[in-house]
Amino acid sequence: MKNLSNAIFVILMAAGSQHCDANNYEGNLILQGNEPCTILVLEALDGKTYQLSGSLSAGLKQHQQKHVIIRGKIIAPAAGPGFPAIIEVIKVIKINDR
Repeated sequence: MKNLSNAIFVILMAAGSQHCDANNYEGNLILQGNEPCTILVLEALDGKTYQLSGSLSAGLKQHQQKHVIIRGKIIAPAAGPGFPAIIEVIKVIKINDR
């Protein structure tokens, strides 16, 4: 029984730690590129840009040019000009017209 409770504890800790390295990001949504090769980008308040990925990012395309606050984690670092860091969107916190 003790092994089962230890296993459950480990599983719960692993599930909770998925979002430990997540941060909030704030800025404006921009669609970059030309169809059919566009990417959704968050232009943060500090001027950095981040490509958005994950299932929640698809719903954000309709909010181009709006100010957002999202929660996410960086899954790939920036690879140079034109290749921003990639954030997996975990939660959409706020969407504003600005």
